[in-house]
Amino acid sequence: FKGLAELWAGVRQRLDEASVRVRTTRHFVSNSRVQSCAELELTVSSFLTVFSGYGERPVILGPPSSIAEVVCKCSGNPERGWRIARLECDVIFAGEDSPFARSA
Repeated sequence: FKGLAELWAGVRQRLDEASVRVRTTRHFVSNSRVQSCAELELTVSSFLTVFSGYGERPVILGPPSSIAEVVCKCSGNPERGWRIARLECDVIFAGEDSPFARSA
């Protein structure tokens, strides 16, 4: 993003469009891998694929809106549970309706 103003302009545009059309999204997490980094730390790596469309159900399925690599750094333990300490998301592909799409 070129700046915060551009980000908010995109958010406003999407909200305006959403008020006219019904947008449906689904997020699919796949290829999840859990790795132990230290005694009280885990890293969870996954791919996130987002599908979206407009209109009534069933929504016409097109290509994914975006595909990203997601890495969660977690801390905790098996008895008390795990918490996400840091979340990293690297968008690899962004469709035309994705908020991450670049202007041509």
